[in-house]
Amino acid sequence: MLQYLTFAKDSEVPVALRPTLLKQAFTALSFGARKTARAWMDQKGEWARPAMVEIFRVKEERDRSDEHCARCIGSKWPNGVGQHS
Repeated sequence: MLQYLTFAKDSEVPVALRPTLLKQAFTALSFGARKTARAWMDQKGEWARPAMVEIFRVKEERDRSDEHCARCIGSKWPNGVGQHS
């Protein structure tokens, strides 16, 4: 169900890859991934992108995944612990 809420019917992401991307998103959010799409310069002077941007390259899919994945993660923890805001 979650992949239907996240990916549009005309998404370029192959159907077989969608569950893998959602699992990566759950893991990233569980470890505190940020919602921001801003990149930063790392210690080596190279640009780094947030995990959610790496997982979901299309902004609309990233926004939908953030909304739905975060709600699922937040609801499984008592008192909202682990909920991504």
